[in-house]
Amino acid sequence: MEFFILAIVWIGTCLILGKTSGWENLAKAYPVKGEFSGSRFHLKSAKMGFWGHYNGCLNFGANDQGLFISVMMLMRLGHPSVFVPWCEISAHLAKGRIRPEILLEFENAPGLIVRISKQLAEDLARASHHKFIWTQ
Repeated sequence: MEFFILAIVWIGTCLILGKTSGWENLAKAYPVKGEFSGSRFHLKSAKMGFWGHYNGCLNFGANDQGLFISVMMLMRLGHPSVFVPWCEISAHLAKGRIRPEILLEFENAPGLIVRISKQLAEDLARASHHKFIWTQ
Protein backbone atom coordinates (compact mmCIF):
# COMPACT_ATOMS: atom_id res chain seq x y z
CA MET A 1 0.00 0.00 0.00
CA GLU A 2 2.82 2.43 0.86
CA PHE A 3 4.42 1.77 -2.53
CA PHE A 4 1.16 2.63 -4.30
CA ILE A 5 0.86 5.92 -2.41
CA LEU A 6 4.52 6.75 -3.08
CA ALA A 7 4.04 6.00 -6.79
CA ILE A 8 1.00 8.28 -7.01
CA VAL A 9 2.85 11.10 -5.22
CA TRP A 10 5.90 10.65 -7.50
CA ILE A 11 3.81 10.71 -10.67
CA GLY A 12 1.89 13.77 -9.48
CA THR A 13 5.10 15.58 -8.54
CA CYS A 14 6.67 14.90 -11.95
CA LEU A 15 3.57 16.09 -13.81
CA ILE A 16 3.17 19.22 -11.69
CA LEU A 17 6.87 20.11 -11.96
CA GLY A 18 6.72 19.69 -15.75
CA LYS A 19 3.89 22.21 -15.91
CA THR A 20 5.01 24.74 -13.30
CA SER A 21 8.66 24.89 -14.38
CA GLY A 22 7.86 25.69 -18.01
CA TRP A 23 9.18 22.37 -19.31
CA GLU A 24 5.83 21.54 -20.90
CA ASN A 25 5.86 24.77 -22.93
CA LEU A 26 9.46 24.21 -24.00
CA ALA A 27 8.69 20.64 -25.09
CA LYS A 28 5.65 21.76 -27.10
CA ALA A 29 7.71 24.45 -28.84
CA TYR A 30 10.76 22.22 -29.46
CA PRO A 31 9.88 18.52 -29.64
CA VAL A 32 12.65 16.08 -30.50
CA LYS A 33 12.31 14.78 -34.04
CA GLY A 34 14.24 11.55 -34.39
CA GLU A 35 17.25 10.35 -32.48
CA PHE A 36 19.72 12.91 -31.13
CA SER A 37 23.27 12.53 -32.38
CA GLY A 38 26.02 14.51 -30.71
CA SER A 39 27.98 14.95 -27.50
CA ARG A 40 26.07 14.30 -24.29
CA PHE A 41 26.60 15.53 -20.76
CA HIS A 42 24.82 13.46 -18.11
CA LEU A 43 23.58 14.18 -14.58
CA LYS A 44 23.73 17.97 -14.96
CA SER A 45 21.72 20.61 -13.14
CA ALA A 46 19.65 23.60 -14.21
CA LYS A 47 17.03 25.95 -12.87
CA MET A 48 13.95 26.46 -14.99
CA GLY A 49 11.32 29.04 -14.24
CA PHE A 50 10.52 29.62 -10.56
CA TRP A 51 9.84 26.05 -9.37
CA GLY A 52 12.08 23.98 -11.59
CA HIS A 53 15.25 23.08 -9.72
CA TYR A 54 16.61 20.09 -11.61
CA ASN A 55 19.62 19.04 -9.55
CA GLY A 56 21.78 16.37 -11.15
CA CYS A 57 18.94 14.82 -13.13
CA LEU A 58 19.29 16.40 -16.58
CA ASN A 59 21.09 15.22 -19.67
CA PHE A 60 22.29 17.89 -22.08
CA GLY A 61 23.53 17.35 -25.59
CA ALA A 62 24.96 19.54 -28.30
CA ASN A 63 25.79 19.26 -31.96
CA ASP A 64 26.15 21.71 -34.84
CA GLN A 65 22.37 22.11 -35.12
CA GLY A 66 21.26 22.71 -31.56
CA LEU A 67 20.75 21.89 -27.90
CA PHE A 68 19.22 18.65 -26.62
CA ILE A 69 17.82 18.36 -23.08
CA SER A 70 16.25 15.34 -21.40
CA VAL A 71 15.41 14.29 -17.86
CA MET A 72 16.68 11.06 -16.33
CA MET A 73 14.30 8.14 -16.76
CA LEU A 74 12.79 8.22 -13.24
CA MET A 75 11.48 11.75 -13.80
CA ARG A 76 10.63 11.60 -17.49
CA LEU A 77 6.85 11.58 -16.98
CA GLY A 78 5.70 15.12 -17.82
CA HIS A 79 9.14 15.94 -19.23
CA PRO A 80 9.49 14.98 -22.91
CA SER A 81 12.94 15.54 -24.38
CA VAL A 82 13.56 18.79 -26.25
CA PHE A 83 15.80 19.92 -29.09
CA VAL A 84 16.29 23.64 -29.69
CA PRO A 85 18.13 25.02 -32.74
CA TRP A 86 20.99 27.33 -31.79
CA CYS A 87 19.49 30.18 -33.80
CA GLU A 88 16.46 30.17 -31.46
CA ILE A 89 18.46 30.47 -28.23
CA SER A 90 19.73 33.70 -26.76
CA ALA A 91 22.16 33.36 -23.89
CA HIS A 92 23.95 35.74 -21.60
CA LEU A 93 26.27 35.60 -18.62
CA ALA A 94 24.76 36.48 -15.24
CA LYS A 95 25.99 36.61 -11.69
CA GLY A 96 24.71 33.59 -9.80
CA ARG A 97 24.49 33.24 -6.04
CA ILE A 98 27.83 31.45 -5.85
CA ARG A 99 29.22 31.21 -9.39
CA PRO A 100 28.55 32.84 -12.73
CA GLU A 101 25.74 31.19 -14.70
CA ILE A 102 24.40 31.36 -18.22
CA LEU A 103 20.76 32.32 -18.76
CA LEU A 104 19.07 30.73 -21.77
CA GLU A 105 15.98 32.19 -23.41
CA PHE A 106 14.06 30.62 -26.27
CA GLU A 107 12.40 32.28 -29.25
CA ASN A 108 9.30 30.04 -29.21
CA ALA A 109 8.96 29.81 -25.41
CA PRO A 110 8.75 33.46 -24.37
CA GLY A 111 9.28 34.26 -20.72
CA LEU A 112 11.02 30.99 -19.93
CA ILE A 113 14.56 31.25 -18.57
CA VAL A 114 16.83 28.26 -18.02
CA ARG A 115 19.90 28.80 -15.84
CA ILE A 116 22.93 26.56 -16.36
CA SER A 117 26.46 26.62 -15.00
CA LYS A 118 29.13 28.42 -16.95
CA GLN A 119 31.13 25.17 -17.03
CA LEU A 120 28.25 23.33 -18.71
CA ALA A 121 27.85 26.22 -21.17
CA GLU A 122 31.54 25.95 -22.06
CA ASP A 123 31.17 22.20 -22.62
CA LEU A 124 28.14 22.80 -24.85
CA ALA A 125 30.01 25.49 -26.80
CA ARG A 126 32.90 23.10 -27.51
CA ALA A 127 30.54 20.26 -28.48
CA SER A 128 28.65 22.58 -30.86
CA HIS A 129 31.90 23.75 -32.50
CA HIS A 130 31.16 27.15 -30.95
CA LYS A 131 27.74 27.56 -32.56
CA PHE A 132 26.48 28.11 -29.01
CA ILE A 133 27.64 31.51 -27.77
CA TRP A 134 26.58 33.91 -25.04
CA THR A 135 26.97 37.58 -24.39
CA GLN A 136 28.81 39.02 -21.44
